[in-house]
Amino acid sequence: MKVVQITRRLVVGGRTEVERMAWHNAQQLHHLGHTCTLATTAALAPEGLELVGDVTIRRFPYQYPRLFLSARAAHHMDHSGGDPIAPALFEWLRRADVDVIHCHAMHRLARSARDVARERGIPFVVSLHYEHLHPPDPANLEPLLHGSFDYGHLLDQVRGRRRVLRDADGILCFGEREATLLQQLYPRKAVRYMPAGIDPVRWRMGDGQAVRQRLGIPVGDKVMLCLARYEPTRQQDLLLQLMAQAPADWHLVMVGPVFSLPWLNELQQTIRRESLARIHVLQGIPDYLRDILHASDVLVLPYTAIPRRLPFLEAWAAHKPVIATDSPWFRTHLADGQTGLLFQPGDVEHLRRCLADAFYQPQLREALTRTAFQELHQTYSWRAIGEELAAFYEALVSEY
Repeated sequence: MKVVQITRRLVVGGRTEVERMAWHNAQQLHHLGHTCTLATTAALAPEGLELVGDVTIRRFPYQYPRLFLSARAAHHMDHSGGDPIAPALFEWLRRADVDVIHCHAMHRLARSARDVARERGIPFVVSLHYEHLHPPDPANLEPLLHGSFDYGHLLDQVRGRRRVLRDADGILCFGEREATLLQQLYPRKAVRYMPAGIDPVRWRMGDGQAVRQRLGIPVGDKVMLCLARYEPTRQQDLLLQLMAQAPADWHLVMVGPVFSLPWLNELQQTIRRESLARIHVLQGIPDYLRDILHASDVLVLPYTAIPRRLPFLEAWAAHKPVIATDSPWFRTHLADGQTGLLFQPGDVEHLRRCLADAFYQPQLREALTRTAFQELHQTYSWRAIGEELAAFYEALVSEY
């Protein structure tokens, strides 16, 4: 089977969800005996053909349909939220030997991909990613667009702005909630929940001792890690309540991007006001996150909000037990007592008991991490996701 996956941009080693998924999809499809070419624009990378291992990348010229657009504005759009046109890409796609067209972009690129698929009578698949439902704030771009003229909206009106999902033969969703809603909206369409996977080997080893030395954590002390963005919905304040009563050898490491500076300031003020010791606040996602995981004894997820991705996969890969709230979303993904421990939302004492069990019961830790690692390989490894994706494609092709 021959597949072309289309992205708005693709940088080798890129860290966006779209770049990672397209890259790993192409690798796994190759290992399964299929051909997958990644077709993209030349945004942030040179135009032309690039071969990286088993993956073929074709980058095409592109433009944003605006007159008098500054280079600074175009560069900003390359990084975040741009909606380009790439006629050369789709001229090539009309001639390419391909059985399935799969688009990771929305709007103009997706509409062009849809049109080519219809012309050729082959399946058209679209992936709905988090960034499609949560685009960048346009207020950050508007000052850069001053003095330019948008003629792209005329093209959009002619080609149908909101028809991509309706016209797709298959839809892949980053989130279960989105997949359920689309299944209800399009009951006769192939809709699947397909999250981003993980490479377990990458997280198997890490220099935890170096991180403990850097943070001044003694050997043998217990470390809980909270990996979540700083905003009120992530409820890190519950962990501060816990640490106010925790044993002297318990430490808390909080890591995450800052989505709400007032919330981060409030947490830090509480730490100072209550004279809470043994709490380490790290902002952003450090390059040494793998080492931080290996320095920790357990991952704690204290919130009930639905996250944008599966936040516990790296911990499973690093053989670290996971403790999360007994909320509907986590209850769906974590089996209490098997692949994690669940505590009642907001119940600090229940959380403390779960932590004590994870810290001081080695047989329980071993059982939790072993079962979770098996689940990771069977369901969330890139190989497992690649096999599911190939089966999804094959089912669509068989219907044409």
